[in-house]
Amino acid sequence: MSKENKQEESITLLSMAKRLYQLYRPHLGFDAKNRMRTLWAAGIFAGNVLLAFALAFVNVSMASLMGLLAVQGVTYTAFFYAALQCVVAVTSYGAITGIDAWMASQLGSSLTHAINKKLEKKWMRSKAYYGATLQPKSDSLNPSQIISHDNFELNTTVTELYDNFLTTVSNFAVGIIGLYLLSVPLQLSIMSLSFAIPGYLVISTVIYAVIYNKLTNKIGDSLEDLQSTQRKVEGKIQTKIHHINTHAEAIAFKNGTEFEHRSLLQTIKESNLVQTAAAKIRSILTFATNLHAEFTSFFALLLCAPNIIAQKLTFANVLEIPYHFQNVVNFFTWKSDNFDKVTECAVTLQRIEDFNKSIKKWENIQEKNKGKLTFSTNTGRNIKINNLTLNRPDGSPILENFTKSIPKGKVTLLQGPSGTGKTSVLRAFADLSPFAKGKIEGLSKNTYFIPSSPYFPMDKSLLEAIMYPRQERATPQEIKKIKGLMNELGFNQRIIDSLEEVKNWYGQDLSDGQKQRIGIICALMQKPEPEIIIADEMTSRVDPKNKAKVEAVLKKYLPKATIIYTDHNPSNFYDNRITLGEAKKATVRKR
Repeated sequence: MSKENKQEESITLLSMAKRLYQLYRPHLGFDAKNRMRTLWAAGIFAGNVLLAFALAFVNVSMASLMGLLAVQGVTYTAFFYAALQCVVAVTSYGAITGIDAWMASQLGSSLTHAINKKLEKKWMRSKAYYGATLQPKSDSLNPSQIISHDNFELNTTVTELYDNFLTTVSNFAVGIIGLYLLSVPLQLSIMSLSFAIPGYLVISTVIYAVIYNKLTNKIGDSLEDLQSTQRKVEGKIQTKIHHINTHAEAIAFKNGTEFEHRSLLQTIKESNLVQTAAAKIRSILTFATNLHAEFTSFFALLLCAPNIIAQKLTFANVLEIPYHFQNVVNFFTWKSDNFDKVTECAVTLQRIEDFNKSIKKWENIQEKNKGKLTFSTNTGRNIKINNLTLNRPDGSPILENFTKSIPKGKVTLLQGPSGTGKTSVLRAFADLSPFAKGKIEGLSKNTYFIPSSPYFPMDKSLLEAIMYPRQERATPQEIKKIKGLMNELGFNQRIIDSLEEVKNWYGQDLSDGQKQRIGIICALMQKPEPEIIIADEMTSRVDPKNKAKVEAVLKKYLPKATIIYTDHNPSNFYDNRITLGEAKKATVRKR
C-alpha cells in the first residue's frame, strides 16, 4: 500500500471509528469497573436526542413568535405568552447542552485515567521499560509524552468530537425535516412542459454540501502527515533537551555547548518548517470555511427566491430556512469543519497504537524465548553454567556454549576485554537477557544484583534510596547500622547527617564513587542477608583507598556469600578468576 493510500485510509471516519473502538472496547461495558463510563456515553447519546427535540421546540416557538409579529392587532398577552415559550425552549436547550458537556468531560477524564492505568501496567509489569533499551533507537517512543500528554489529549478530543458529531446528527435530522416541510414544490416550465420538484430545498442543500465537502477534503489531505511529522520532531526536541540535561556535566567539560546548540537549533528549525507548511494549509482551510459560513445564508435565500417572489413562503419561513440549511450542510461537512481535531486524533492515536505495538513486540520476544534459558537450584558446592549462549537483538552472537562452574562461598572475578560478554553473563544470571539459552544451576532466590550505576528514586531521601524497593520505614537499629557503614566506607559527616534529607541524590551532592559505595550499602542492608551477590563494575569509579574499604566491608559483613563481579581494574579481592577471550572462550584460574 502506498504512503498516500495509507494516509487516506487512516483519516477516514470509518477507519478512525474502528481503531478507537479497539482502544476503548476494554474500558466500556456493564461490569462494575466500566459501568459508569458506559452510562456517560449512553447519556451523551440520549442528551443529543433530547437536544433534537429541544431544537425543534425552539424553532417552532421562534416561528410562532415571528408569525405573531406579522399579525395586525396582536395583543400583549399573546405576544408575551409566545415570548415565554421561546424563553422556556431556549433555557431547556441550554440546560441539556450544559449537562451533555459535563458528561462528555467526565467520560474523557475517566477514559484517560483507565487507559493510563492500563498503559502504565503493561509498560512496567512486562518490563517493557527495560526491553526498550534492547530495541533499535528508531523504534523508541517517549512514554512520558504518551502517558502524560497524548492520552489525555486524545480522550478529551474524542469525547468532544463524539458529542459534537451526535449534536450535528440531531441537528441534521431537524434540518432535513424542517427543509422538507418548508419546501413548497418548485414549479418549472420548460417550453410546453410544466412540472413540480417536491422537496427541492433538501436536494439542493445536499448537493451543495457534498461539493463543498469534496473541495475541503482535497485541500486538507496533507495536513495529517504534516501533523504526524510535527509530533515526531517535537518528541525529538524533548529527547535532545533531556539528553543535554542528563549529560550536562560531560558537555560542559568537553566545551560542547556550541555543538549541542547547533544540533538543537537545527531540530527546532525542522519543527518550524513543518509548522509553517501546516499553517499554510490551515489558512486555506480557514478561508474556505469562512467563505462557506458567509455564503450559506445567501445561497439558502437564493434557493428560496422563486417561492419568495411567488409569495408562497411567509416571513417567518424565510428566516427559518437558512438555519435548517446550515444544519444539513454541517452534517456533510463535519469532518472538514473539524479537520484539525480529526487529524490530531489520528496522529495521537497512531502514537498510542505504536506504543502498544512496542510493548507487544517486547512481550512476543519474551514469549518466543521463554524456556530457552532455564534456572534450577541445587545444594551442591558450585554454581553451574551449562551451554550458555548469548545473542544480541539482531541475532549476532555474544557468547556461545559457555560452560563453567563457580564455587559457592567464594569471590569470582569475571574478566575480559570489552565486548566479550561479561555484563551479558550477569544479565543472564538476573534473567534479563531474552536472547539467551542454556542452563544455570545453583542460584539462590536470595540473590542481590549491584549495577554499575546505582539507582536513586525520585523525590526520596538517601535513606529511602538505600532501603529501595522496600516501602517500610527503616528502624532506628537499621539507621544506626547504615550510618556505621557510611563511616566505615569513608563518607564525610555532612552526608551522614543528611541521610534522611529529600533531594536529588543522583545529582551533584554525591560523587560517582560515593554513589557506587551507596550501592554497596544497599546490598549490605538487604533482609535476609544475600547468599549471592552479582555486581557489574561495582567500584569502577571508586578511588583505590576507598575501593579497599569496600572490599574489606564485604568480606567483614558477608564472609560466606558468593560474590560474582566484573572489574576492568581488579585488586586482590577475588579467589577465582574467569577470563572471557576474543574467541568467546573462557579460562578459569584459582588463587
